[in-house]
Amino acid sequence: MATDEILELADTERIEEDYIADESRRALHRAIGKLGEDSRAAVYLVFFEELSYEDAARVLGKNKKQIDNLIYRAKTALKKILTEEGCGDAK
Repeated sequence: MATDEILELADTERIEEDYIADESRRALHRAIGKLGEDSRAAVYLVFFEELSYEDAARVLGKNKKQIDNLIYRAKTALKKILTEEGCGDAK
């Protein structure tokens, strides 16, 4: 196999990987949109804004245990939603 063919194959594989990653991100955002308001806000603050549970609790006017429960339930719900939508190995 010529060097050009190897590079072209590598580029094709990278494009496929990028496409799959983009689709996974879109599926995750759609699934997050199906969560209840409190769960959606907690997920956003903790995972996208990278706030601690304590800081997220302060922002949402809740305590740390409530945030812990919201995140736990949100993860469970997201796994179920993504599995039902056929998004592979929802972890």
